[in-house]
Order: sequence, then structure tokens, then C-alpha cells
Amino acid sequence: MISLIRNQYLVLIFLLLHGVSSFAQSDSMINLKVRDSLIQQKPVLRIKQFIIPASMVGYGFFTLLNSSGKRLNQTTSNEIVEDYPFFNTGLDNILQYTPAAAVFGLNVGGIKGKNNLKDEALIYAMAMGINAGVVFPLKKIVRLERPDQSKANSFPSGHTSTAFVAAEFLRKEYGEVSVWYAIGGYAVATGTGVLRMLNNRHWLGYVVAGAGIGIASTKLAYFIHDRIKWKNQQKRALIIVPYFQNNSFGFNIQKLF
Repeated sequence: MISLIRNQYLVLIFLLLHGVSSFAQSDSMINLKVRDSLIQQKPVLRIKQFIIPASMVGYGFFTLLNSSGKRLNQTTSNEIVEDYPFFNTGLDNILQYTPAAAVFGLNVGGIKGKNNLKDEALIYAMAMGINAGVVFPLKKIVRLERPDQSKANSFPSGHTSTAFVAAEFLRKEYGEVSVWYAIGGYAVATGTGVLRMLNNRHWLGYVVAGAGIGIASTKLAYFIHDRIKWKNQQKRALIIVPYFQNNSFGFNIQKLF
């Protein structure tokens, strides 16, 4: 009886060690699979994501440089002034931030989006920074007068770009929760651009250009954030594989860089 138990015990030990040894032999395969998995998750900047915003910015430059585009800006502005000669509102100053405020409000209210509150704040700050880094230098370089002749900084529309930064931000965070969040955000942003024209503060083409810059700024901010996050995850990635070789047992620990 004791001999039988001993034989079964030896068989069990052999099977266990054989399994560990086989597992260790596939160590490189496991490493490759983990490494491939990380590579597949690597964020990639896809040019097609920027086709629409780039087209919007291109249209803005068309109305800036082309004579027919300039005429379209002027006739649109003339018609607006003719139809709404006394229109004046400060609502556009508030609406430009409303979609972004909705993101933080929804998160605090318990409706979770794509990222946590800290990451949302970082992404929005980054998007606003990129947007400002494009819009304000352009205003100073181009120096075009506003329709109301108040200042020579009309290209592109800063209010509109800020509004579309926020709209794309809301879409990215909550568009998968409900498409109505995205629709609402873009409706508010569009309304901001329309109000800038009704207030006689911007030309049509320059509003469209601002919208394109805002959308592109947010898309770029998400790419940068996701890329940094991926790199940090990669630095922390560890592979721990047991091995049994030359009558010794242990663990092989590797860190991916």
C-alpha cells in the first residue's frame, strides 16, 4: 500500500515538473504574444480622422485668399446685418464652454465616459492648449478686420474653435454612451458659430475654419494622451514565467521596454 502511494506520488511529481518544463519552453512564445498584444494596442495617428477638419480649415483659407470666397463672406455678412440689424447677445461667450462642462458634470454625476475625471481634465487642457497655439498666432499673423471693424483679429474664430474643442471632447467621452450627447454638443458648438456671425463679429469662412481647428485639436490631444498612456503601461508590463531546468526550479521575470 505504501509502495503504491509512493509510486502515485512520484508520477504526480513527474507530471507537474513536466508541465512546468513545457511551460518554460514556451517562454519565448508567451513573451512574443504579450509583446504583440501591446504593439496591437499602440495608438496610431490616422490621417483619415483629420480629413473633415482639414477640409473645414481649407475652406476658411479659401475665403481668406480667393476673391470669390471673400465675396461670399461679405455677402453673407451683409445679409445677416440686413435681417438682424440690432442683434446682440453674450450667450456665445457661455456656449463655447458648455459641451466641456457637460463632460465634467456627467462624470461627477456618476455617468462614466471613456476616461476618468483626471484624464478628462488633462485631455481637455491639452486640447485647449493645442487650439490656442494655433488660433492666436494665426490671428496675429493674418490680422484681418472683423465685420464690425472693431479689431483686426478675425481669422480664425476663437469662440468657434473653443466650442468645437468642447463638442468633440463630449463626443469622444460620451458618444458611445448615447449618440445624443455628440449631437447635442455639436449643436451647441454650431450655435456658437452662428451667434458669432449674428453678432457681426466673424465672417462665415473664418467660423468654419475655427470649427475645423477645434475638432482637430481635440483629436490630436486624445492621440497624445493615449500614446503616453500606452507607453506608461508598456514600462510597467512584467512577464513572470516559472521554469524548471537542470534540476532547479524558479521564475523568469522580464520587463518590457
